[in-house]
Amino acid sequence: MRHLHYIIAFLSLSIVPQDSIEPIFLEKTEFTADTLVSVNDFNTTFYIVENILFKKSDDVKGIDIGYNNFQLGTITSVNTFNPLKINVFYKDFNTVVVLDNRLAEIFKIDFNTLHIKT
Repeated sequence: MRHLHYIIAFLSLSIVPQDSIEPIFLEKTEFTADTLVSVNDFNTTFYIVENILFKKSDDVKGIDIGYNNFQLGTITSVNTFNPLKINVFYKDFNTVVVLDNRLAEIFKIDFNTLHIKT
């Protein structure tokens, strides 16, 4: 009987609605791109337009740095967790390109030619 009282009490608490929260826009930014990759804590925006990876920083107004490698096909994913080493994955050729913070190529990893020791 005591369990029944607990069940009824929990069910009645979940039925009572809570106050709704209305979101308020703090600022609005005009932005056009094919894919938004990420925006980090330093307000650096990474985005893709026509298979070109761009980096737009608030430090330098109006200058976007771009990286493209049309030989590897379309960009599948980009990892910007570490802004000093940005990883760009190309699924068509099974390749990862590691870029520095100025989007210059550090090195390229081709997973088709890796030799696995058994």
